[in-house]
Amino acid sequence: MTTLFLATEADEGLGHIAPWYSFVVQALEHNHQVHMAAPPRARSWPELLVSLGYAQPVALAGVVKAWCNILRQVCPAVVMADYAPALMLAARVLDIPVLEVGGGFCVPPLAPQVQTFPGVTLQDPSRLIQADALLTLAF
Repeated sequence: MTTLFLATEADEGLGHIAPWYSFVVQALEHNHQVHMAAPPRARSWPELLVSLGYAQPVALAGVVKAWCNILRQVCPAVVMADYAPALMLAARVLDIPVLEVGGGFCVPPLAPQVQTFPGVTLQDPSRLIQADALLTLAF
């Protein structure tokens, strides 16, 4: 039995995870163990990057350490990372092979003003503005 770990750092709900359903079913049918993980949902690029720790290098180190702890518990033979740069760093630290799957790591779009992801309505615009300010200061 092989243990596989599939993760994303951009939790976009079931629509983001649904494409993996067939793969997971086949893996389970072949007696592989599959673990999946995703963080809380972000509503914009700035909020996503802040949640990943990019506004504070110390926080990013904490995120990588958290992924390391998860990986040590799961002991996967391979990590499949779908938009998961901190997970990829953790896997490298632990010398676990990584397959970058899905759309992979992508760069936020250049836009004159910060905005939410397409189709997302923002309840509290101050969260978006604050996240953008933190990233700008860190960069």
